[in-house]
Amino acid sequence: MNSIPSQLQTEFETILRNRSIPTGLHPFYRKWLRFYLDFCRKYRFPETERKSLDYFLLNCREKSKMMYNNWLLMKLRFVMNSLNAVTQRFQNHHDLHAYG
Repeated sequence: MNSIPSQLQTEFETILRNRSIPTGLHPFYRKWLRFYLDFCRKYRFPETERKSLDYFLLNCREKSKMMYNNWLLMKLRFVMNSLNAVTQRFQNHHDLHAYG
C-alpha cells in the first residue's frame, strides 16, 4: 500500500480535527484513504471524481474487504469529500502562486 502524500495527509488531518473526529479513529480514516488512493492509482480513476468513489465502494463490496453498511458508506464519503476539499484548496493555492 502506498503512503499518503505528506501535504494531503496534513490537510486531511486538519479536516479530521476540525470536524471533531476522535483522535483514536484517525488511523482508521487514514487507512481507508490509503485504500481509496491505491484503488484510484491501480485502476487509473481520478481521485477527486465522485464516480471513482462509487467504483471503489463497488470493488470493496465485491471483494468482501469490508462490511458494506450505511455507517461505513458515510465514513468513506467523508473521506472523498475531504479529499475534494483538500484538492480544491491546493488548486486555489497553486493558482495564486502561479500568477503571483
